[in-house]
Amino acid sequence: MGANKESKTILVVPTWRKWIAHDRHFAQNGGAKEFPHTDYYKNWNDLLNSRQLDNILKSNGLHLIFCPHRNMESFVGDFTSCSPYIRILRWKNLDVHNAIFSSALLVTDYSSISVDFAYTGKCVLYYQFDADMFHKNHLSSGYFDYVRDGFGHVCHTENQLIDKIDFYAKNGFCREEIYNKRASGFFAYIDDGNCERSYRAVKRMLDGGIGRAFR
Repeated sequence: MGANKESKTILVVPTWRKWIAHDRHFAQNGGAKEFPHTDYYKNWNDLLNSRQLDNILKSNGLHLIFCPHRNMESFVGDFTSCSPYIRILRWKNLDVHNAIFSSALLVTDYSSISVDFAYTGKCVLYYQFDADMFHKNHLSSGYFDYVRDGFGHVCHTENQLIDKIDFYAKNGFCREEIYNKRASGFFAYIDDGNCERSYRAVKRMLDGGIGRAFR
């Protein structure tokens, strides 16, 4: 596994926010009308309309796919981009499995898709412009610290993120050694044998009689 040198795709997959998608007060007070005023919308939509990002995509022959979490589906239509190199997709129109393996770089905020992407040996960037609010109102901080344990650089501003995208584009999307080491320490196996190992483990359980209790 590793970076696909032929890939020209940057995959951007932000996760959702409880206080936007599932908050009753937000919904009752014109959520659709208020969404463009949220930090979530402003930061992601500003990125999609960044001239600097557009130039990076153009000069490196790249294109970008932006697809928010399925829980933000009702807001996807609010996002726009003037760049011909950017596509905005709904979750139902994204083949996630294919996108992971065919993209050279993943940009997300807190999504666990970064684990799948890191497993392939490719580059990950975290864009966490609202970290304090996210951990306060959506999901509290756990054992996994993105700065200490993450599989890519944590960016808090648009400029930081675009600079790192530019860096990877100019360096053939090669993952730094620090993140190679983190992936090696996180995954017990990085190969094509997981299905076989799972099959053999289940078979051993059944052969040993453990499965009889479930019949």
